Amino acid sequence: MAILNDPRAMAYRVLARYGDRDNVRVGDVLRLNNFQGLKSASVDGEDLQAGLEFCVEQGWLTVLTSESLELTQAGFDEIQG
Repeated sequence: MAILNDPRAMAYRVLARYGDRDNVRVGDVLRLNNFQGLKSASVDGEDLQAGLEFCVEQGWLTVLTSESLELTQAGFDEIQG
């Protein structure tokens, strides 16, 4: 059962995973296991999935494979604020 219930907030946590990397740039690829650290007592797998889907819907990330996501220009711009 989802606990956070805020896909947008989770999406920003997902983007922060990209932004925390040195020299983040458009086209950077992260595997799904890079996001597992976002799960906690207050965030479950459903929350994470909803956040990832929100990122894709906004055009911030592109699904490359069932296990990897690519940062788009829109996602990079969102990180830069």
